[in-house]
Amino acid sequence: MRRMSRLIVAWGAGWAIDMVAALLWADAGIASLILQPLCAAVVSATCVGAVLIAGLVLRVRPVGRLWHSRRVWADALAALCLAVMGLGSAVGLTGTYADPETGRAFVALHPAAALLSYLFLLFALAHWPTGQSK
Repeated sequence: MRRMSRLIVAWGAGWAIDMVAALLWADAGIASLILQPLCAAVVSATCVGAVLIAGLVLRVRPVGRLWHSRRVWADALAALCLAVMGLGSAVGLTGTYADPETGRAFVALHPAAALLSYLFLLFALAHWPTGQSK
C-alpha cells in the first residue's frame, strides 16, 4: 500500500507540473483546455513507468542501502529538482526559442534541465525511503 501511495503522489506531482508548464507556455484555445489534462495524465503515467524501471538500480544492494539509509538523499534530490525547475532560468540554465505565431525569440528553461529535473523529481517521489530518518 505504501508503494501505491508513493506512485500516486509521483503521478499527481507529474500531472500538476505538466499542467503548470502548459498554462505558462502557451494558449491554444478551448481544445487545449479539454485535451491538456488528458495529455498531462498520459505523460505523467509514462514518466512514472520510466522511473520505476530506472528504480531497478536500487535493487543493487550497495546502491539500495545507500538510498534507503537516510531520507536526506530523497529530500536533497527533490529540493534540487524543484530549485532547477523554479530558478533554473534565473541562474542561466536557458535556451532561446521562437514563438511559432509571431516569430519573436524568447528565453526559457533549457529542455534538458527541465526534463531531467522532472524525471529525477518523479524518481525521488516514487522511490521515497519509508524507513526511519537518521
